[in-house]
Amino acid sequence: MESIVSVIIPTYKGADNLARAVESVLEQTYNPVEVVVVDDNAPDSEERRETEAVMSLFLHRRNVKYIKHTRTKNGAAARNSGISVSSGNFLCFLDDEDFYLPERIEKSVALLEENPGYDGVYCGVVLTNNGNFKSIVKPGTPLEQKDLLLKGDSLGTGSNLFLTQRAVNFVTGFDENFIRHQDTEFMLRILENFKVINLDKILIVRAANGENNLLDYNKLRKVKELYMLKFEHAIERLLPDEKRKFFIRQYEDLFHAALKSGKKEYIYQGQRELKLFRDITFKDRILISISEKRLSKKKLYKKLRPVYDNSKNRALTHQLHRHLEPSEKEYIFNLLCRMETHTGS
Repeated sequence: MESIVSVIIPTYKGADNLARAVESVLEQTYNPVEVVVVDDNAPDSEERRETEAVMSLFLHRRNVKYIKHTRTKNGAAARNSGISVSSGNFLCFLDDEDFYLPERIEKSVALLEENPGYDGVYCGVVLTNNGNFKSIVKPGTPLEQKDLLLKGDSLGTGSNLFLTQRAVNFVTGFDENFIRHQDTEFMLRILENFKVINLDKILIVRAANGENNLLDYNKLRKVKELYMLKFEHAIERLLPDEKRKFFIRQYEDLFHAALKSGKKEYIYQGQRELKLFRDITFKDRILISISEKRLSKKKLYKKLRPVYDNSKNRALTHQLHRHLEPSEKEYIFNLLCRMETHTGS
């Protein structure tokens, strides 16, 4: 008998893209699959009503479960709610704006069954924003804690988590204290006890919508402090240069949150802490000026960079040709266009 795979889809203000996410699971080449959608919208909100309308299209299917929170919690709590009602031998996660390519589950299950020493698998991801291709994340080696600590894009998206049920149960799910770094926190604990193999094929599309959901400065600061404290033991195992790289990433995030706030005391604190690990660059000073003068970042960028550099686009085109079959590119493009048409109507 084939192993059951449960796909947990937490959703919050994501009704516009939710149908695409669910359909991408139901259209997998692998069977049996179980879809668990966890609605984290407030019960009396318009977003809840929109999500209920979308889910009404799928509830006639016996392999679709729809869980509704009685109050808004957070992404970690929504994933835990999904875990608690899942029956799969394997558990994976899908953000409501993302979607799987048709062989994502089949190839992941096959690889884990061929390699019983591993309890997780991660694959390649195409990153898009507002329907435009942005970059590709390709896993070259089995995942390690160091990868997650040093590279923020090691997974590419929270949809790139595919694990055995025993691994998820062992770590008792997600830490609901984390309102950011939820996926990283979860996987760092997984990697303390289990191994995660790489699948060198693009099987997920991350479909961002251009919105910047950076936390405000004080909330992000609390999350960063919690994150660095909880994984102090893993950070200490890094080499000196690696530690410096890790802290640069954390304090750059705080610096950017301070800039977004526009508050001079936060900007000064963010700048002072970042200087402990690297110099303040010319670009940083421009961003400080933008924040302090409340200038439009887009307008200033256009003045400073009147000629657009196409080198990144050319490199991405080469990557897409190298890693995706023409039919796969067309499939992704059609799904992105279909949802753009739907949301624009």
